[in-house]
Amino acid sequence: MPDDKVPPFENIWEPIPTKKYRSGQMKEIKFLSDEFEKVSDWVRGIIEKIDREGTRKKILIVDDDRDILILLKEIIEQQGYDVDVEMGGIEALDKLSREKYDLLLSDIKMPGMDGIELCRECKAHPDLKNIPIILFSAYYDELKSCADSFLPKPIESKVLFKVIKEYL
Repeated sequence: MPDDKVPPFENIWEPIPTKKYRSGQMKEIKFLSDEFEKVSDWVRGIIEKIDREGTRKKILIVDDDRDILILLKEIIEQQGYDVDVEMGGIEALDKLSREKYDLLLSDIKMPGMDGIELCRECKAHPDLKNIPIILFSAYYDELKSCADSFLPKPIESKVLFKVIKEYL
């Protein structure tokens, strides 16, 4: 693909269908599931206890495209991970300084601090250097960087979860 012409969103990112998202529909996804309200108090208590004990792995996703954040958050949460999102590298560094994450998943091309700069800052910081970082981009087929792994867009869900499980 020539660098001077970026294809439309639909051509660089293949939506991954979920229960609440179908191809061709870019709308807000309701994050709080009605399903949770239907479970018994006993089951709800167990779920809350597991969440409090921190047995679920926590992932931070960074991208300047809100639709991609919504989609990735939804499909990764369906796999049992806790997910937070940020729309830029500087905001992500702020969040990383206040909360503990098990993995960072970041787009490369973002305004302000891009994903490579974010990766370099994390790897240079003593408290953040051990967090696995997966960078993704529609502008590169492969990339050698400070990240632990790289995924080209469109990201296939099977490949995404294989790489996540490899580091978690």
